[in-house]
Amino acid sequence: MLHKTEGIVIRSVKYSETSLISTIFTRELGIQSYMVNGVRGRKARYAGAPLLQAASILQMEVYHKEHKKLQRIREFNSAYLYQNIPRSVIRGSMALFLMEVSKKAIISGVRNPEVFDLLKSSLMNIDREEKVGNYHLHYLIRLSQILGFGPQFRDGYHAYFNLREGIFQEHLPGHGDFMDEESSYLLARLMTESGAVSSVKAGRDMRRKLLRMLLRFFELHLDHFGRIRSEAILDSVFAARPPQS
Repeated sequence: MLHKTEGIVIRSVKYSETSLISTIFTRELGIQSYMVNGVRGRKARYAGAPLLQAASILQMEVYHKEHKKLQRIREFNSAYLYQNIPRSVIRGSMALFLMEVSKKAIISGVRNPEVFDLLKSSLMNIDREEKVGNYHLHYLIRLSQILGFGPQFRDGYHAYFNLREGIFQEHLPGHGDFMDEESSYLLARLMTESGAVSSVKAGRDMRRKLLRMLLRFFELHLDHFGRIRSEAILDSVFAARPPQS
């Protein structure tokens, strides 16, 4: 069956001299893998390989068969041209981080347009906004909420966020999976001021600590999540070139 859908490229790998296998998060069909022929090399039928780089936002027309591991694309075009992500190491690293998190958090083939819209808007904000230092953190928070285990103010704000229970509480829990007062406060700020993500000020070390705690939060609540490799890359990039606050 033929479907029209938007898609965000998670990653692409070479397959033969002229083809790619692309993992794409589609709005209508969830995460799918596509064989894309004739897009590489001197004899490529059309110059589509650059559009299949990670984080590219596409308008697609695809063939889809249930339970098939590799689907096919009839045609695809760019739905949004990045202006700053390709030229900025920090913005590019944040985009790749969002791709890896999405691939690990979302079950392949499961339709989730709300997550798709969140990822698309987050990428566009990282590309367009002047201050981008909080957008990867905000994405993790909103993604956890959409997936059903996000942070909650069960009885208001308290000093410590319990990672296992997903709630803010007044006293330290009897285990080590919690955020300290500083991290908990930053988390609460990002939750309550989501309409102005860039207005929440935080230092590099504070953002780094919250990032690690949020990834631990995902590990505790998603059995299939595992470790995020691009965290180390993002960490080193931020250390060398702190993002604008």
